Amino acid sequence: RVAAAAPVLLRAAAVDPGGAEAPARPPPAARALGTLGVVGDAGRLGWPQAARRVVEAWDRWVLDGQRTAEPA
Repeated sequence: RVAAAAPVLLRAAAVDPGGAEAPARPPPAARALGTLGVVGDAGRLGWPQAARRVVEAWDRWVLDGQRTAEPA
């Protein structure tokens, strides 16, 4: 699911770049992210939050939290 979520975000950015800050995710991308279950309710999240949740999920599932762990 995580591996499929990254291309969804990349495709959404390519279809509707909308600037560096917050490109709008088209409804198909929000539906795809919601179906994958990686970011929770993707329809309510903005671009930065959805992208951040994908990275956090990737980190938890693949790297056991090493990348996004809080410093001790």
